[in-house]
Amino acid sequence: MSTWCVGLARVVAALSVTSLAVCTLAEGAEFITVERRNGRWFFITPDGVAFRSRGVDWVSYDGFKDAKTGRSLYCESNDAKFAGNRLKWAEDTAAKLRKWGFNSLGGGASPEVASQGFCSPSYVQFGVFRKNGADYSIGPRFPNVFHPQWDSFCDKLAREECQGRVGDSSLMGWFLGNEFHWWGSGRGVWRFGLFNDAASAPDGHPAKAALLNFCGGTTNVADSVKEAFVTLCAERFFSVTCGAIRRYDPNHLILGCRFMGWEGGAISNVWQTASKYCDVISFNQYPRLTNGIICVRSEPFSDIISRLSHWVGGKPLMITEWSFLARDSGLPCSNGCGQRLQTQSERATAVAAFLNQIGDNPNIVGHNFFMWLDEPAGGLASGATGEDGNYGLVNAAGEPYHLVTEAFTAHFNSEK
Repeated sequence: MSTWCVGLARVVAALSVTSLAVCTLAEGAEFITVERRNGRWFFITPDGVAFRSRGVDWVSYDGFKDAKTGRSLYCESNDAKFAGNRLKWAEDTAAKLRKWGFNSLGGGASPEVASQGFCSPSYVQFGVFRKNGADYSIGPRFPNVFHPQWDSFCDKLAREECQGRVGDSSLMGWFLGNEFHWWGSGRGVWRFGLFNDAASAPDGHPAKAALLNFCGGTTNVADSVKEAFVTLCAERFFSVTCGAIRRYDPNHLILGCRFMGWEGGAISNVWQTASKYCDVISFNQYPRLTNGIICVRSEPFSDIISRLSHWVGGKPLMITEWSFLARDSGLPCSNGCGQRLQTQSERATAVAAFLNQIGDNPNIVGHNFFMWLDEPAGGLASGATGEDGNYGLVNAAGEPYHLVTEAFTAHFNSEK
């Protein structure tokens, strides 16, 4: 298959891969869909081409401000190289991404590069509900899905975010947010976290009222009942958020909530509930290379993928963040997820191993590498994590880590 494009609202992506099946959609189909072909999941473009998404997160002209200096060295470098011309930067960046074999974007992309013929997902950030007041959450980073205003909040947010893009054929679909804490605050047993937080809430809190109603007026219940309550939380979350999106955008995929690792769903019931409402199940995972095998803790990642596929009834899985870091980048790499290696050569080896072990997995419909650019040495100015790691395909000067980008190119070329 030669390079392809869609000629509708915008060009969806440019590829030079030959192993992907070409599929014919029903007449009038104008949006990216997912289908299983020959036992493997693919995204399907509006003109009928099957592809597996190879994305990169946070492809941004502005880069990241350093928490200590307030400067973005990458933005300053771009200003010097491109005289502030963001379109020239976007053209240069898009050319690099295509050369390395990427065909789509992840979250956080600058609009200029998103307009360069790449398909990309977007967010409806339902998690912001927790910021509106103390009783709008159940523990940290999980919205109070039992609050009387939850349904109306989701409806309003979906209308604001989705209506304007309902006809956009380059939009891959919608994420429901990012890395919700399905385990709550971590009190007690991990898989009961939301139950424990709701049980600990003050009297009159909507989540506690829902729990007491569900449990017959007591919090002293069996583990199976605690799990059932967490499942009820998932049902409220996915049914309301997905229902709101579907009211205002029937055209695009719902890409899940970007679970925080495979354990980020806390229990299998949460993943199963997500599969009832989402078209794709997304999760972020930072594995390790251990004795040549990509593992999460001590378990091969391929085994975890098989388990997740079983949990979600065979629906397509998308890995929406993954990465490795190396200390020879000169960055502290003291905060943030991911295995710390010593050199870019070791980092490239880990990247190649990851790609080799998921490349032919029939359950994986795509993956997004985290990310385009390194974090600043003084830590991220935004957020509370202070991340300062070597996550990038390029450094703050815009210079590629060639061993890493060559690992991507070699693997993607091997898929031809």
